[in-house]
Amino acid sequence: MSDASEISVIGSVLLDDSLLNQIDLKPEEFDAGPTRQAWKAIIAVHAAGQPVDLVTVSSHPEGEGLLVYLSDWMRNTPSVVNALAYADLVRRDARQRRSIAILTETLERVRGGDTDAVSAAVAQLTAVSSVQTKWETTIAGAVDLLGHELDALVRGEAQGIPWMVNCIGHQLGVMRNTDLIVVGARPAMGKTAFLLNLLPLDIPCGVISGEMPAAQLAARMAAIHGDFDLSVLRSNRISGEQRAKGLRATTWVKNAPIHIYDRSNPSIGDVARIARRWKHQHGIKLLAVDYIQLMRTDGRSENDALRIEEIVKGLKNIARELEIPVLALAQVNRQVENREDKRPMPSDLKSSGAIEQEADLVISLYRDEVYNEGTPMVGIAEVIVGKNRHGMTGTIFTGWNGAQTQFISLPIDEQRRWRDFRAASAERRRGGGD
Repeated sequence: MSDASEISVIGSVLLDDSLLNQIDLKPEEFDAGPTRQAWKAIIAVHAAGQPVDLVTVSSHPEGEGLLVYLSDWMRNTPSVVNALAYADLVRRDARQRRSIAILTETLERVRGGDTDAVSAAVAQLTAVSSVQTKWETTIAGAVDLLGHELDALVRGEAQGIPWMVNCIGHQLGVMRNTDLIVVGARPAMGKTAFLLNLLPLDIPCGVISGEMPAAQLAARMAAIHGDFDLSVLRSNRISGEQRAKGLRATTWVKNAPIHIYDRSNPSIGDVARIARRWKHQHGIKLLAVDYIQLMRTDGRSENDALRIEEIVKGLKNIARELEIPVLALAQVNRQVENREDKRPMPSDLKSSGAIEQEADLVISLYRDEVYNEGTPMVGIAEVIVGKNRHGMTGTIFTGWNGAQTQFISLPIDEQRRWRDFRAASAERRRGGGD
């Protein structure tokens, strides 16, 4: 007979599937048997965006043969209100089973003459116990963590991921672990290109692409990292030199430890589960999401603002839980097109309230040549930092190579020149009464 806490968690979720937004249990945390099978079915139904109830779970292939069990568990669930407490008990029991398994294996290895078995077991047991205390600390513990971070900085160890466009990194440092970074722009400004430019080729990263298929992402990355025009990849005829450049670029990209999930309209639950798996299996250091408004919730919220709020909070939770930066793209409201100055602000993001509240950095992209023919700012992109919990706000100027969708670092003197030009232009508009 399965443990009462496992039965009660499953019964609670079947009675109220909104609890799945708060309960994050893995199948392996359930004891082997019907409860583990049932939880696999629940996760599968939830990931497919369907309501989780007796019918949907028992009808799923993972839930085959469980109808009687599920019906009985629902009837015998003591209280849905206590579901989170039941989940804590399931986690505790899973840790105990894991600890016993580690000790049993260690004993067998010691008997076999393995002198490293005990030290290995200590490390494993420490990892198991740390899960329980991850979110709890004291001020003394927090100060110790700060000390470790300062020591790492002295050793030159970045506490996050470098911005791959150097002039941005000079202003913003690194993409810090646990940060949610939101990048917004109108169409044709290069949102996806910006995201791809920021992916390092030597660090494990994950990409959730709800809009663009994986093959197109690969094509864009090949163009970014190779000396050839992106349109060449779509041409019927190319030169031998272009072909050689393309092959070199695709080889570099092919060897990059980048993992892609390109299902349309992924749910925040999908993203969380995939990110955890990538972190466990591949050690990803950065998660990129394209883009927030294309995602859906695991519930069935009809209110768009509430949907975006749940998604953004979910992305921030992923960043904190996995201790990695999450870089997410977002749409900008089309009302910005009606202004004379079309540079976006954080408040221009669709459903901006939740994004502004949860994000650690809010960045907008703007290219004047998209709107103003004859502008001297051809080939210039503005990276506008509208919110930054860690420091500077303002505009960083980069180069823009549209043929290869590249954002290019600009030296300090050129940054200053474009900043002065912008300021002078704004002053002239004010002087003209605009």
